[in-house]
Amino acid sequence: MPNQALGFDPTQRTSTFFGSLGLAVHPEDWEIDYELNGRVAEALLEGSCDVESAGSIAATCMDDRLRPPGQDPFRPNVGGGGFGLLYAARAVTPAYDRDTLTAANFMNLLASNGLPVYAHIDEDYERGVATGCAFNDKIALCGSTLSQVYEETLQYFGYDKSEDTMTRVSELAERVKAVTRVNDDNHCDAFGEDPKARLDAVKDAGGVIGFYGGPHLGIGADISFREGYTLSRDTLFNDLGAHMFHVDAWSYRPTAEALVSILPRSEAQREGGTTDDDIIWQMVTGMFLNSFAALAALNPPSSLLVIRA
Repeated sequence: MPNQALGFDPTQRTSTFFGSLGLAVHPEDWEIDYELNGRVAEALLEGSCDVESAGSIAATCMDDRLRPPGQDPFRPNVGGGGFGLLYAARAVTPAYDRDTLTAANFMNLLASNGLPVYAHIDEDYERGVATGCAFNDKIALCGSTLSQVYEETLQYFGYDKSEDTMTRVSELAERVKAVTRVNDDNHCDAFGEDPKARLDAVKDAGGVIGFYGGPHLGIGADISFREGYTLSRDTLFNDLGAHMFHVDAWSYRPTAEALVSILPRSEAQREGGTTDDDIIWQMVTGMFLNSFAALAALNPPSSLLVIRA
């Protein structure tokens, strides 16, 4: 199986814009600072804002906001932090047993096996409006964008789309949409859980809850395949005065391997002869598609997109 999601390893560094991949809309008075974008892209491509990662398991959210001093664990980033891992596992087919993938059981399983459990909140959660994590609060929005973004995502990597792989990716995208769909009346997902219930599962498992203050000010997103490193938002902000969403795509495969090693197989998986490699591919691809779908929902076409091999 391929080392990375969807069967590709990026062959070159890229600095571009979201273009048709960007679905968010900024206020009309939004002004693009092309000079700043250029400086940020150059710094990211040179790795001057990178720090060594404290582990290889994707855990913290790709949120663009600064962490309070001393509260950035420098763990690899994935869309939604621990919630992103939960929904990647839920998207696997044949599915794991339902009880395994309740938010409470999943987070406890991670914690009991020494894997990091992270989520974040902000001032909106304190007012009871939302948890503060867009992936947790708006999972249905992220899932609904998948049909629009996954082919666009592949094009950014010059991916040679074989019919067999594209069918598999398309089927997985539909599966992610299904597990992220929420009830309009009670805002609960297919497991009967709302954003607060999922956040409580992280808290009850003894997970780390970060506090991110202020509005989203990211000028774009950084997708890194630079193994063993993550982004220091402090360095980026202090040196360049910029905020960026950041995804450590290099960590998705070791993360999926760790999840597969601890999640008990369902009877359907055992009877179907489902291999570790197949489940790992689905999880890695699910994390990747989820991350890009969330980024598309948060970034307009004019946002900077940096892809680092």
